[in-house]
Amino acid sequence: MYEHFEPSERVFVDREEYLNWMAEALERCKEQSVVLHLRGIGGIGKSSLLDYWKSTIHETIRLDCEQYADFYGRLNVVAKGAVLLGVNLRRFDVLWQIRQRFVEGVEPVKEKGREWAKEVVMAIPFIGSLASIGSAIGAIGAKVSPKLKGRYGELGEWLQTRLGKDYIQRLLEILWKEPRHAEFLYLDALLEDLNRRKTSGMPILFLLDQFEDVDNEKRRWRFRGKEITEAELWYVFLSSLLNCVGVLASRQALPSQTIEDIKIEESELTELDRDSCIKLLNQRQIEGLGLRDRIVSVSGGNPFVIGAICDLADSESLSLSDVEDLRADTLEAVRLRTWRRLFGQEHDLLDLTDKAGLMPFFDRRTMTIVAPGMRTDHWDRLIRLSFIREWGDGTWVLHDLARDLIVAELGQRLQESTDEMAESLEKASTSESDYSLLGLALSVRALAAERGALAELGSIVSDLMWRNEFSNALTLLDAVRIDTQESHVVMQGLRGSVFTHLFRVADGEHALREALEISRELGEKIPDEILVHVARTLSFLGFLLYRTDRVPEAEESYREALAIYRELDETTLGRRPQDMAWTLFNLGWLLMAVNRLEDGEKASREALQLYEKSVPTPLYDPMRGIMISQRNISTALFLTGRLSEGEKILREVLGIGRERASKKPDSLSDVRDLGVSLLNLGELLRYIHRPLEAIDLFQEALQLWRGLAKKESEVFLPTVPYALNSLAVPLTQTGNYSEAEDAYLEAFDIYGELAEKAPDAFSKEVAWTRHDFAVLLRRTGRASEAEVELREALKTHRENSAKSPDRFDHLVSWSLNNLAVLLRQTGRSTEAEEAYREALDTAREISHKAPEVVFLADLVATVLSNLAVHLRQTGRTTEAEEALLEALKMRRQLADRSPGHFLHRVATTLNNLGVLLAETDRASEAEVTISEALEIRKELVKESPAVHGPGIASCLNNLGTILSRTGRIPESEEVYREAIDVGEQLVSKAPTVYQDVLATPLCNYALLLSAIDNREDSLQNTTTRLKELGIGSLPENEIWSEDEDEEINPAGPV
Repeated sequence: MYEHFEPSERVFVDREEYLNWMAEALERCKEQSVVLHLRGIGGIGKSSLLDYWKSTIHETIRLDCEQYADFYGRLNVVAKGAVLLGVNLRRFDVLWQIRQRFVEGVEPVKEKGREWAKEVVMAIPFIGSLASIGSAIGAIGAKVSPKLKGRYGELGEWLQTRLGKDYIQRLLEILWKEPRHAEFLYLDALLEDLNRRKTSGMPILFLLDQFEDVDNEKRRWRFRGKEITEAELWYVFLSSLLNCVGVLASRQALPSQTIEDIKIEESELTELDRDSCIKLLNQRQIEGLGLRDRIVSVSGGNPFVIGAICDLADSESLSLSDVEDLRADTLEAVRLRTWRRLFGQEHDLLDLTDKAGLMPFFDRRTMTIVAPGMRTDHWDRLIRLSFIREWGDGTWVLHDLARDLIVAELGQRLQESTDEMAESLEKASTSESDYSLLGLALSVRALAAERGALAELGSIVSDLMWRNEFSNALTLLDAVRIDTQESHVVMQGLRGSVFTHLFRVADGEHALREALEISRELGEKIPDEILVHVARTLSFLGFLLYRTDRVPEAEESYREALAIYRELDETTLGRRPQDMAWTLFNLGWLLMAVNRLEDGEKASREALQLYEKSVPTPLYDPMRGIMISQRNISTALFLTGRLSEGEKILREVLGIGRERASKKPDSLSDVRDLGVSLLNLGELLRYIHRPLEAIDLFQEALQLWRGLAKKESEVFLPTVPYALNSLAVPLTQTGNYSEAEDAYLEAFDIYGELAEKAPDAFSKEVAWTRHDFAVLLRRTGRASEAEVELREALKTHRENSAKSPDRFDHLVSWSLNNLAVLLRQTGRSTEAEEAYREALDTAREISHKAPEVVFLADLVATVLSNLAVHLRQTGRTTEAEEALLEALKMRRQLADRSPGHFLHRVATTLNNLGVLLAETDRASEAEVTISEALEIRKELVKESPAVHGPGIASCLNNLGTILSRTGRIPESEEVYREAIDVGEQLVSKAPTVYQDVLATPLCNYALLLSAIDNREDSLQNTTTRLKELGIGSLPENEIWSEDEDEEINPAGPV
């Protein structure tokens, strides 16, 4: 008995010519791989034939191109199949897992047979920053390349033949910037591994079903000098395999123009002949020759219709007249009549089949959600229907012909049915926090109202990104199945934005540009409901371009998006004020970053109005938009010198942030918003010389960011060193150098920790910290260390400026200014002047372009004032005076606009000008000038004694010298003593920092006393104090105190 047993999956009827073809092909492929393009109409039996081959030929890899819609998904299915056949993918698996970690940010796969590559892969960091990933690639390559030796040497050699000596760096660059190149390389790696398999004597069969879903229109790759499509790329792959057979089953014919030298056989699968139909009916236990013949006649030999009639026979007794009633003039009509008869009495099964067919795929869980009354026997009967097939991953799908019949039969009830199902799926999605269910719900809704579903999808994904829930957004998109040109515009645009926020920039840009390309293919008649999504995609593209330093292109993209939004009626489906507001917000920041403050403020204020008009949803809170827009506006006010207005707005935003965070202390987004508001207000207060208030805010912010980093380190840890740097600046201003240094060093430590995952990912931030830390080092007597930090900061600023001068030129100029101060004070006058001149040229150029930006005018005036000190000390008093007068004029104008920030700058220039006037025999003018500087500083010191105390001592020293030289000895002595008192107070706080502030008036006072009779005791006390400071002899002449300004954390959006 047993010798007559045959597994049911091996029972197959007809198609003898194809079975024979396969047997021959498996022999022919030993000489040259064989590729067959198998075409046929829907329901003709292509999938059944492939299933039969899969079940009867052991060495088979099967791919459903409908189930796996993207290239890498399809590639991985083929790779998994190869591993299951025992193929060691020594090239592909390492490359695959590098991509998984480097591009998608996930850990190495744990599938059996593929975990061996972990050693190499773990040396690859997760992506850490959009703008700086390019600089990180070299460091990663240096770390990984040594690992591709020994047991991985074969891969290293293979990569070198394709990518050159620095193959790891080149690989990462390709993954990051050239997705099409990467796809070709990965396919080539898989090809190489398959062709070098140990079992190369055993042919492998590749079955690609639903091949019509593979794109054969967009030519994205180049092969042998010709642009090719993805379909052609698979032809190249299959025809290049050794000892393999490839079958591509498709409803479409083989393209008329395919790649030269690639031989593709083609065959069309047609209806079953009578004998085969009889065999099939016999298998389905349809008895009676007459009944069988009638079924053959009515069905026309179409396997789908025969299967449906057999399903009908399984559910009821079937007569000749019953079958005859199914006859019609067309195959489509026969299918429809059979369908109606099949489910005419089986209402329970009809309901289940309808619901299964309205979903793009289903499993028992989803069926229970949409049909809670479903029993086990219902489920068993459902999945046994001939037009339902299992996908192999625990899900099932209806044949698309069956789905079309369901939609047609529902007719006017389609809207009601899809709404009911979608509501059930949406409720389950909410209760289970499963966005894949929401994706199914939207797919169902799209059957009756596609544009409505797309509008809802766009809103939900945008709102998820608003909440930083990028992984949930991607899960949702992956579950949606809507296959139209319009849907591709929407979904690729959304996918591109999610990829961008997940640091997959190359994939993001490709998806965004593909969405825009498809929208252009729709032509001028593109409906307004889709134009909404085009505008959103343009906005997302603008965001990506700005983050990758392509500022002009970013602005163009934002403005194109806004033009569409403005043309659309406010009632257009999918048009939301918050989406246009987001575009305006980002455009506003871009414009401010390139010093177009008036335009930036205007865009930000319009964004604020739109956010105020927007309606909250469960995923979207307008208040966050209101807060970020107000912060944008405050930045514009700040940079244009309207500091009090900016402070008022920031305090309002901070109040809102405190209230929200107190109500939801566990809400990471609300606590984050509070942390940002604290940093913003602290920065403004620091700039207007209220450092003690700033310190309090920064310390509170730092505590919040530390707490957030403990909960989600990868998201929030990078802000901790930023907060530390912010705190260190006012600590430095107030003379708390030890605490400031601790903060800087901790910031460097954290940046070092972050660099282990993403080398140089925070180079811009590290450069800021180096710039600021150098000021502390110089002030505390460590000039050589300060110079090293400054030059490193300057190097990074120059690199960034080369890519985006409008954003970074001011940082170059400030670093040059600080470096020049250091060089002059360490006796390198020539180098100092070179640095000053370059700083001044750069500052003048960028200030001329943006005269409304007060901090750029301040930069020019600062460099002029500092340069004048150098010029005077090198004997060029005329040039020095010209520079001082120009600086003074500019600084008085700035102080008229913002006295809180710029009045101290006026005092600095007045003090230096007074010295020059005194040295050029204009003592009376010098006295007036320095007295004005002193009065200004005496007013300022009332609010910030730690900040302005050294300036007081400087003015007093210079005034004492002028009085001494004009013979007013008692007055001079009194002023010197006052300067010494101020210096003693400062030295008591930071001896090494303020020694010169005290020593200079002490020396001058000692010179004065030495010229007065009977003052030996006072002179002795003074020289004793100087010796305590390490000064053993007096200078020949009085010493002037000239002030040079260094800038810490320069103002300006970047």
